Amino acid sequence: MASGRSFYEATKACRPESVLHTNKSNSVTVAILKPDQVPDGPKSDDNYLWIKCFGKTTADKLYAQCKLKNGDDRAFVLLHGARVIPSTMPMSEIVTLPDGLVALQQINEVDYSARLTPSKTLTPSRQPLQQIE
Repeated sequence: MASGRSFYEATKACRPESVLHTNKSNSVTVAILKPDQVPDGPKSDDNYLWIKCFGKTTADKLYAQCKLKNGDDRAFVLLHGARVIPSTMPMSEIVTLPDGLVALQQINEVDYSARLTPSKTLTPSRQPLQQIE
């Protein structure tokens, strides 16, 4: 999986002219990678849902736009790096760079849960602790 910084840079590189950052200090451009795309694959602006909003806009509005644009009723989460964005979080808490761009990934809940479940084929990296007698 791509690192957060490389994903952000790849997203920034394909930002269309229509969503370039404005002079308004509280405006945010949110790029949401569509669920059928992989974060470390090649990208174009068509791979994203581009949303311009204000810093006070909460993530629930982004979740609603994703549902509307994708026409899919499956449950999903929005990721910022490895962190799930709660629906009550305002964009001002996520945007950290002066260009006002936030790069998120939309992933179906089933796929996200599979990422969290450890594989049965993994071997432990150390021996279990032994009881002291």
